[in-house]
Amino acid sequence: MSTGIFIGVDVSKDFLDVYVRPTVLRERFANTSEGIADFVAWARPLGAERIVFESTGPYQKAAVAALLVEKLPAVVVDARQVRDFAKAMGYLAKADRIDATVIAHFAEVAETTVRPLESDETRGLRELYDRRSQLVHMLAAEKNHRHAATVAKAPSDVVKSIDDLIRFLEKQIEDLETRMDELIEKSETFEASNEILRTITGIGPQVSRTLIAYLPERGKYDRQSIAALVGLAPFDDDSGKHTGQRHISGGRSKVRMGMYQAAVAAIRHCPHMGAFYAGLKARGKASRVALIAVARKLLVLANALIRDMVPYKAPANSVCGKKAWQSI
Repeated sequence: MSTGIFIGVDVSKDFLDVYVRPTVLRERFANTSEGIADFVAWARPLGAERIVFESTGPYQKAAVAALLVEKLPAVVVDARQVRDFAKAMGYLAKADRIDATVIAHFAEVAETTVRPLESDETRGLRELYDRRSQLVHMLAAEKNHRHAATVAKAPSDVVKSIDDLIRFLEKQIEDLETRMDELIEKSETFEASNEILRTITGIGPQVSRTLIAYLPERGKYDRQSIAALVGLAPFDDDSGKHTGQRHISGGRSKVRMGMYQAAVAAIRHCPHMGAFYAGLKARGKASRVALIAVARKLLVLANALIRDMVPYKAPANSVCGKKAWQSI
């Protein structure tokens, strides 16, 4: 039954600022375990239809989890969506900050979906995945420093310091990948998905980890919905007699980038995907558009195979050499 109550939560490192529509009720709670418990107890009797948080990295995770445990309808939405809504509604001056009032209004008018509480396994895998991503960026920066030091003929002790850090980061990344693989192997659900995903040419260990960690809906949605969820579904840009170029928008950025990587590998090593890409290019499609189409095709294939729990081929990646697909 509709209650007409919507709660917006503005999250910072130290506080949860809360606004309730249409009662114009405001409250502030500490963003600590005690403050979150107080917030849950305060929110429960309100019977809100939605309790919406703007995504702020790690700071909203504990509060959202606590609400979901209590079966309260907490949702995390993309910060860009809220900001676009605020601009459309005239809330924002040039430097105004999104606050709980705006988030509550967004909660009232936008369609949002409450996602089930993630398992400890999924959260653990994501934490390892995110830490690996951080180290990969650090490694790329150090390799750039190494190149610059060589060009500048920096002192040998400077170069050695960079080389030592590069080796350390590479070892840390390898250790994290091992821990992720061990976690996947210990979970029947994760391992079943991993075995199927790895039979698809272009999907190697890292893309498989990405899909397992960041696409729990795999196998549960139809082809159009899964593509839209990831941000690989093209949207029309038509108005009157004008027919604009279709484009993709939003979605799960980590999954989308993983599928781009898989598409590049598939184009190179899978004759079917290579021919599909070449056919699009021959029809005048831009390289990026053709790459997105291949990524979407791979995603839809992966979703269907996991839905039916069948591998792509008996001899895994028979047209894709081990070296090619294991690097992705």
